Parts: sequence; structure tokens; C-alpha cells
Amino acid sequence: MPISINKNFSIISGTKTKKYETGTIFIRLHHETIEANSSNIPFLVSSRNLEEEGVGFPVHRSIPPSSSTIKAFVNRPEIEWNLWRWLLEEEFMPRFYLCGTGGSGKSTLAYEFAKTLSDFGSNIDFSCGSNPDYIIYLSAKETELDVLKATEKKFLGRDFKNKIDMYKEILKNGAAFSTEELSNCTTTQLESKLIEFFSNYSGLIVLDDIDALSRVGEDTGEETLYAIINRGSKKQKILYTMRNEPFYAKSSAMQVGGLKDNELITFLKAVCRQFSVPTPSEKDLREIKIVSSSLPLLIETIVGIRRYESSYADAIKTFTRDGGVEARKYLYDREFRSLTSTPRAKIILFGIDYFGDVLSLREISVIFVLIPREEIEECISKLRIIFLTISEGEGGEIKYAVSPSSSSYVKDIYFNNPNYDYIKRTVDTYKKSPSELSKDEKIKLMNARNFIKVKNYDAVISLASGLENYDNALYGQGEFQALLGQAYTFSPTPKFELALKCFDKAQKRNYSNIFMMRAKYIIFLGTERIFEQTPEVCNAVIENAQFSDRNKSEFCLKLGDFYIKKYKKQKHHDTKILRSLIEKAISSYVKHTMFGDDDYAQGGFIYKKLQLCFDEYEKLVNRNPNNIIELMEKLIRQNIHSPLLIKESSSCWSRIIKNYKTYEETHNIINVINKIKDQRRFIVSDSIRHDYIKILEEEVMILDNLQSSRH
Repeated sequence: MPISINKNFSIISGTKTKKYETGTIFIRLHHETIEANSSNIPFLVSSRNLEEEGVGFPVHRSIPPSSSTIKAFVNRPEIEWNLWRWLLEEEFMPRFYLCGTGGSGKSTLAYEFAKTLSDFGSNIDFSCGSNPDYIIYLSAKETELDVLKATEKKFLGRDFKNKIDMYKEILKNGAAFSTEELSNCTTTQLESKLIEFFSNYSGLIVLDDIDALSRVGEDTGEETLYAIINRGSKKQKILYTMRNEPFYAKSSAMQVGGLKDNELITFLKAVCRQFSVPTPSEKDLREIKIVSSSLPLLIETIVGIRRYESSYADAIKTFTRDGGVEARKYLYDREFRSLTSTPRAKIILFGIDYFGDVLSLREISVIFVLIPREEIEECISKLRIIFLTISEGEGGEIKYAVSPSSSSYVKDIYFNNPNYDYIKRTVDTYKKSPSELSKDEKIKLMNARNFIKVKNYDAVISLASGLENYDNALYGQGEFQALLGQAYTFSPTPKFELALKCFDKAQKRNYSNIFMMRAKYIIFLGTERIFEQTPEVCNAVIENAQFSDRNKSEFCLKLGDFYIKKYKKQKHHDTKILRSLIEKAISSYVKHTMFGDDDYAQGGFIYKKLQLCFDEYEKLVNRNPNNIIELMEKLIRQNIHSPLLIKESSSCWSRIIKNYKTYEETHNIINVINKIKDQRRFIVSDSIRHDYIKILEEEVMILDNLQSSRH
């Protein structure tokens, strides 16, 4: 009787501890209780009376001899368990797909699954207490790899090359109709016979390498079969193998990748036994795992080469050079040629491989800044299954790299690709070692700079339109994009959307300058749709160490002007919001004085701006002196202070306090400042604190004298 444990646990035996995960199944075998593996699946899913009744009789089957080079089948438990669950438990999932790169073992897994079901099917409850009536295995595979000769050859076991042949083979191998009865049938007649067949019998059909049809433009018949079996009264299951993931049935698909570590070791030993070569050392094993991406077919190829080499190191070296070309071509050439519909996918694949390390989607978008983000995402989706490995970086960001085995294939072909030089220069630019521009490109860049200086913006736009956007290194330069953005901004017929796209491309290239940021500020401040994002532009300068204090001072002033403009635009009279805007404006203007070195004498432009801010603030706080104290305390806590702020805030405060009958507030502000100092609640220099207290004490003295004279 099998037992399933519904929690994680460990078993200690002597000095060894073995951990088991939730869902681990144990079975009783003679006098032992052992963990069930995939070889026990037939027993677990059967009626479990094999000892009493024997294995019974095989189900009617039409399964050819195995085409696998390695005779011993190495179990892959996770995939096998999923196949059996789908077969027996997924009532509303009549079809399932094993997909993955060539040589990953899809066909072998599907074959062994079908064979095991046919052997033990008479003891398995396939549908409502009944056994399956038939098991059929058919293949559309065109070619196979002879691993002993490391050459691709025609596959002799091909059963069908179009959907008409497939329909006939299903009906013939299901023993429902003879070859003569089917020979002259039309498509409609064959589909009617399939409906009849599926109404009377239940079973499993395996259709291997079904995308061999779609690759040559043939209808695979998948949707027709799906519609027929869904209408039938008998249970049918169809298992497909294909290289690319079916976008129309993603929830019914499972990826078959490389072997897991324990599977790889077992498989490698089986291959070595069959090829009569020694097993590799641990060091060689690690290297084989890397260069083969743990794909069974490449492992077979490497071990096959070992028969003629003195060591595994030499075999691996031969494989990564000319010895593995045919194997890599067999695995990847078909998928690479299918990328013709998205030609930039090849460029991106070459670029990731040339980069030589993992890259996130964000980083890939920066490298190929001239390719739209949506198109990059589509290309990555096509490349991900066959050519790329996926890992997780810091913060959970997904990273992509070209798998070692497909990297060798890519290197076999991309040196002769016409885009290679462009890709190399593009990636080098991102890696901070930019390739030299050609003489002609340098001249064009210089011309663009000069056109901007003399305000001949249309000339820059005309210059850019003459470049081949995706092949010209100059067009991808951050500086050129910044110049082009400025031209679009200040042209007699401005094109703000195009300008912003240029600035975005420049920043993705880690390029930015003050002229570009000024242009961006003008666009954001004057465009209603993005007006609210203007502070982001200002802060990109203020918080960036690349820019000088003078630049930062300028953008603090611009930020203050933005808040004043927003304050004036407010149609509602929410005092809290209006007060917040004025406080932000004051803060920005004070920061301007902190960064800058201008003359802030009374009557200067910044003096007037602050004076107007405090006049508005005075109205908003209903002339309450305590609010002035609170504002000052808030700014000091943020380390925002300057002599001009002291002067203006104390002047505003004194104007208010003179209208009050009592002067306790005057003394309170001095106490607050000293209290803050004692409690060390924020850092502010003694000289600044001294300036505040000195000015306020003078105000207190004046007010006290005024009070005494009144008495």
C-alpha cells in the first residue's frame, strides 16, 4: 500500500540525514518501505493486483522499435509523474505537449511513456473502470543525428508528412480501417471516420515532432483533432512533442530541458557502458555538464568523440570546435532559421552572446536602444526556450544568457553575419569601451554640434534622416541622440514627442548634459500631459553628481518656478495643498542660494521671489506666527538654510507678531531652536543657529521696547 507524506521531514540513519519534501510517496517492497521512483509508477497507478493476476495482456498497440541510440532508458521522474497525472487525473485536458530544444529527450520520454502504458494498461483504470483500447505512436521527424558519426541523416521511421497521412495512420494503426478503405478518402471523409473511431474506442496517441509539419507550412491538424475528441463520448489523450512552446496551449505544455544532476550521472554511466569508454572524472563531468547544457544528445556526442581521443579534455576540446558542429547544427539550425520572421531576434541573440554574461531585459533594451522595447520582448520570448538560460539576479530581476551549447552554435555562424560589426560596436559601446567612429561619422557628429550652436535645428534633423537607423553607429550614440532631441525641441515646428524619445535613448546610453536637460524642462513645463512630472527632470540634475553646483542651482530655481506655476494654476482652494506648494517653492529657492554664488542683496531676483512666497504663505496660514516657526523648523531639519532664508522668515514672522497682543511666541522660537540643539534632533551648524537667535533677539528687544513705551 503506497503512503504519501503531507509535510517536509527528515530521516536520520547513523551519521547521515536524508530530507524528504511534502508529497513524497513510499511503497512497501517485500520487507522494506522505500521511496517510490518513476519505475514504480505502473504499480502505483494500476489496480495493484499484479502479483495475483500477473501483468495481464498488453493493450493493442502500434509502437515502432525505439530509435534511441542508448538502449538503457534513464528515468526522469518529474516529467514522468506529470505525464501520468495528465493521463489519469486531467479530465478536461485531452492534449499535452512536451516541448524543448532538439536532443533534450522529448521523443524518448514520449516513447517510453507510451510503451509502459501499453505494457501495463490492462491493469490501469483509464476511463470509468475501463482499460485503454489502443496506444499509437507516430512520428513526423525528418532527420536524426548519428552520434557515432556525428552527422545528421534522414530519419527512416517517419510516419507522416501532412495531416492527411496522419489521419490515415491513426485510423490504420488503431485497427479500425484497412489501407484500401482509406486510400481514396477525402479530408472530410477521414475526419468522419475519426469521429466514428473516437466514439467507439478510447486510448492514447503520441504524435512526435509535430512541428515538422508547421515548419514547411503544412496544417498540423491539431485543432481538428482537438475539436473531434472533445465532442466524443470516449476518453482520448493525445501527447505531442515539439521544439517550440505552443502559444495556443501554454497551460497544457511542459518544458523538457537538460538532465538534472542525478539523472545526468546515471545517463552518462549508461552511455559510457554502451560506447565502452571510461567514465569521466568529477572535473570532466563538470565540464561536460557546462558545454552540453546537460542535453542527452550532446552528452552522447561528447562520449562518442571520446572513443577516438585520449582523454575527456581532448574530446571536449574537439567537440567545442569542429567535432560538435553537426550536432549543434542539428539541435539549433532549424530554430535559428525560423527566426527569419523576426530578423532582429538574431541580432539580439548575437549581442547577448557577444556580451558574454547575464543580462536583464532592461539592460538588453539599453544595448539595443534603437529597437522598440515591445519588439525586444517579443524576440526574447522566441529565443528563451531554445537558446537562452534564465536566472534570477538581485532583487528578483530575471537575467538572460546564451546557453553554453547554443553559444557554440552561435559562434559557428555569427562571424560571417553581415550584422556582426554593428553588433560588436553596439555592445562595446554599452560596455564602456566604445569602438571608434568612422571618419565620416565623426564629421557628421561635429556638424551636428555646430548646427546646434548656430541654432540651425532643421539641419540636424535633416542629417539624422539620412542615416540608416539600425546599422549606423553614429545614430546610436548618446550624444547624437541628445543633439537630435534638442533640434526637435527648438525647431520652428517643434516635435516634442520625438524629442523625448531621443532624450530617452541618450539616457539609456548613459549620456546626459545640461543642454539636454534644459530642453526636457521646457517640454515638461509646457506640456499639460506631463506637466506634473517636471520635478523628476529637475531632480535628475539636482541629485546627479555629474552636474556642477551652478547647474544644480539653476534647476533648483526652475523647480521653485514650477511649484509657483502650479500654485497659480490651482482652481480649487484647498489651503493644505496650496500651502504645501508654497513651502516646496521656498525650499527650492533656498536650495538655489545654497548651491549658487549670486548676489542676494535686497532687490535681487531671488530676494523678490522669496519675498513673494512668504507674502503668499502669510495669507495661507492666516498670519499665525507659530506656522512660520513650524516651517523654519521643518526646513532646518532638512538641512535647508541660508542667510537669505533667515532674513526673509524672520522678517515675515516679525510682521505678524507685531499685530499680536502678547509676545510669548517671540521667546518660544528661541527656546525651540535651543531645545532642538540640546536634543540633537537634527544637525545644523552653530553659526547658522547663532544667526537665527541673534536676529530674533533683536526683534524681541524692539518689541519689548515698544511694549514698555505703551505702558
